[in-house]
Amino acid sequence: MSWRLPDGSREQRAYRIRGDAGGREWDTGWIGSDQSLFRAHGGPPPVSGERVRCAVRVSTELGTSDWSAPLTWETGLLAPEDWVASWIGPAETEVPPPGFRPAYHLRTTVTLPGPVARARVYATAHGIYELFLGGERVGDAELSPGLTAYRDHLHVQAHDVTGLLQPGEVVFGAILSDGWYRGRTSYHRLPDGFGDRTALLAQLHVDYEDGTTAVFGTGPGWRSAAGAVRGADFFDGVEADLREELTGWTLPGDVPGEWAPVAARPAVAARLVSSPAPPVRRVQELPALSVTRLRRDRHIIDFGQNLAGWVRLANLGPRGTTLRLTHAEALRPDGDVDTAGGTATLRWYSPPRGIQGDRVVSAGELGEVFEPRHTRHGFRYLRVDGHPGEIAPGDVTAVAVSSDLLRTGWFRCSDERVNRLHEIAFWTYRNQECDVPTAEITRETSGWTDWGYNVRGARLLHDVSGLSVKWLADLAADQWPDGTVRNYAPDPLGPGSLTARFAIPHGQAGWGDSAVSVPWEIWRAYGDEEVLSRQYASMTAWVERVARVARENRHPARRSARP
Repeated sequence: MSWRLPDGSREQRAYRIRGDAGGREWDTGWIGSDQSLFRAHGGPPPVSGERVRCAVRVSTELGTSDWSAPLTWETGLLAPEDWVASWIGPAETEVPPPGFRPAYHLRTTVTLPGPVARARVYATAHGIYELFLGGERVGDAELSPGLTAYRDHLHVQAHDVTGLLQPGEVVFGAILSDGWYRGRTSYHRLPDGFGDRTALLAQLHVDYEDGTTAVFGTGPGWRSAAGAVRGADFFDGVEADLREELTGWTLPGDVPGEWAPVAARPAVAARLVSSPAPPVRRVQELPALSVTRLRRDRHIIDFGQNLAGWVRLANLGPRGTTLRLTHAEALRPDGDVDTAGGTATLRWYSPPRGIQGDRVVSAGELGEVFEPRHTRHGFRYLRVDGHPGEIAPGDVTAVAVSSDLLRTGWFRCSDERVNRLHEIAFWTYRNQECDVPTAEITRETSGWTDWGYNVRGARLLHDVSGLSVKWLADLAADQWPDGTVRNYAPDPLGPGSLTARFAIPHGQAGWGDSAVSVPWEIWRAYGDEEVLSRQYASMTAWVERVARVARENRHPARRSARP
């Protein structure tokens, strides 16, 4: 627990916490300490699905405060035996080629015999998932469960879904795509870094008003089908044919499409844990500032700000209209988008939909909207090819998608140029913070370890404690046995891969130093002693590796010199 001191006080002398967990009450009594960050709540270890209430009061130089308003939180599923659901995946007879892998729909129908008093759903995936219950999407998180060291641990998301459930038949479903798990990653754009089959694990706990309970989960009774999204990838973008939309698939009854029984997936060895990082969300929407028609079927839209995310496009044209969306950070002198982005690296890539490209075929339905939620682009400008009419500024919106971090720092001065420079820095950090600290938003989707350089600047603008702690766990999990820290974490390909041996050398000074510098900076900024304890083995392994290299790999001309 962490808390702020009462207004006007500057020195805490002691604190006291009281709480209740499932009827088990406690009171720590007064604890002499000036620490108000990351303090243990002092109660008994919670059990799975337990609701906990805590309150704190402090003694300062101004006297003793009142009790704070109570803080309420709830545990997830803490033990493997709490899971009755099993891992399932879409019914793929073979793995489609990269860039042409659909976002699959998975569903089952459950029957609720009476009014629901309380309901929780827990879910995670190998890939990216969106969850649906009772005809509604669950939560507002994007790109769940995020990027993690899948071989070691996997993050589970929990949601209160009480308000989505009514007695009777309810569809429990999800949309599942490649994401970071088997999509193309990092500069090498190699697919299947963590595995070549996507999978879903989801479990619904229902408490009825009559006191009975029920648990529903993924398993053999589920079915899957490919829908409108025929390709989804961070690099290759999204390809969707809205004429193939599985209308009504989140509601009971017959639905269109070729549905088949799901495939069973093996249980994972990775630990199922919660993430200390805030979820990825739509953090801001930007209207189009201008729309320029370069030629009959080509429009250029300017949003006035470089961002990471996607666009929401209405007015898709008559049925069968094929629109190609190209995202870019700059314009060429002729007014068209510059897809090279000023770097030769982008020219190496030949994804099926072009650089940072999406493609959509219109169904011609009234109110039709395209929003590609299973990818992420870096752009200020959007080019739309293939529209037969006019695209108005109100038809298109840019959606910034990043970790939903609490903003903690602002800056203003009398010189608007300096203010704008600071705003550019703010957007740069926001764009790079997407469940892991990334390095670049158009051609990288990995957690590059230059976060060790950037964390001190980032913490001036956002609370990056949870994001950093989450990423450090990934870094430690994928650290090589000899202490080497790879240039990005999580590591999709592992120490034996071609890129690990022949690409950019790993274990570089500055980059690998983040194993030590990031936990140190988080402790300096937030007083989190636990992060030093948790990361100590990783920190010392890196330092010992550096010392060993310095001692044993000296240049031949200097080997006779004393180390």
